[in-house]
Amino acid sequence: MAFYPSGIFKVDYASDEGLFPTPVIIRSSILFIIFLLILPWFLSSHMLYIMITMFIAVVGAVGLNILTGFTGQISVAHGAFIGVGAYTCAYFTQNLAMPIWISIPAGGILTALAGIFFGLPSIRIKGLYLLMATLAAQFFLADYLFVRWKSVTGGVGGFHVNRPAFPGIPGNPNLGIELYDDSRLYYLAMVVAVIAVFAAINIGRSKTGRAFKAIRDRDIASALIGIDVVRYKLMSFALSSFFAGVCGGLLAYSWKEISPPVFGLDVSIAYLAMIICGGIGSVRGAVLGAIFITFLPEGIMFIMNNIVIDLLPSWYNWGYLFSGLHAMMYGLVIVLFLILEPEGLNKIWINFRNSAKIWPFPYY
Repeated sequence: MAFYPSGIFKVDYASDEGLFPTPVIIRSSILFIIFLLILPWFLSSHMLYIMITMFIAVVGAVGLNILTGFTGQISVAHGAFIGVGAYTCAYFTQNLAMPIWISIPAGGILTALAGIFFGLPSIRIKGLYLLMATLAAQFFLADYLFVRWKSVTGGVGGFHVNRPAFPGIPGNPNLGIELYDDSRLYYLAMVVAVIAVFAAINIGRSKTGRAFKAIRDRDIASALIGIDVVRYKLMSFALSSFFAGVCGGLLAYSWKEISPPVFGLDVSIAYLAMIICGGIGSVRGAVLGAIFITFLPEGIMFIMNNIVIDLLPSWYNWGYLFSGLHAMMYGLVIVLFLILEPEGLNKIWINFRNSAKIWPFPYY
């Protein structure tokens, strides 16, 4: 009963619909934030990098959830949109000497414009046809534009990015807190991820979010009740792409070296896997899916390198098999979730929470 204890009397609609409905949730959220703040002190360099990658994945996953989960518009161009944000942020940082608080929003804004342009087919088509249209956008951006536009992207040779200071000022990007190591970049990624999560939650609770969900459920009926379907579909692409652009900017600072292959179709599939495994249409599900898919390859390689490889004969180099195993696991995990729990990790968490609330009683 710790989640919704008795004795809390709500006197207005705003308090009843608040993000933190009980004091217990408020205290647990504060403790969780404190835990994230002190966590880097106890992590190795590799685990610190994984945590940064996880926070960045959360930003991209909640963005894709706005498009696919809230609005029902499937897209397999999320990896390319992340690339647009990464190259924009890198170009603003390296070539224009812009500070981080300009470079990252610029990447998000330019990616939002790209999302609106490539989202125009959604006005007339949906379902499998829209998937093919976004697939064309993925190939055009990642396999053609990023490779051919060498003056901006560096082509296949890649683009090197120096981490700037935070906040920095124009003309002197070194003035501020240097992000030269991952322990400092961790806090930037964490803050952006928290802002992205709360922004996505509030979008879902707003008039715009309700319009998105109405279009997802039945776009024709939405138009009949006065919802501007065209406007909200393009707005959904813009918001999702903005999150992807911010995600790409953080990735550019994390990797420090970006090239077209790292924004390929496999990245788009990975982000689809995040929202499917986490639970489509739920911000919490997008967060859980991002955490799960980020740590999945690490868990697989740990088990294989420390347990399974000792059981296999030594006459064959099993590393070649392990290198592609995580890609196979994406497909297997998605299929298992679709069969066993279509609502993903979010539903599993809800079931666990409800069981904890009524324990030791077996029924509601």
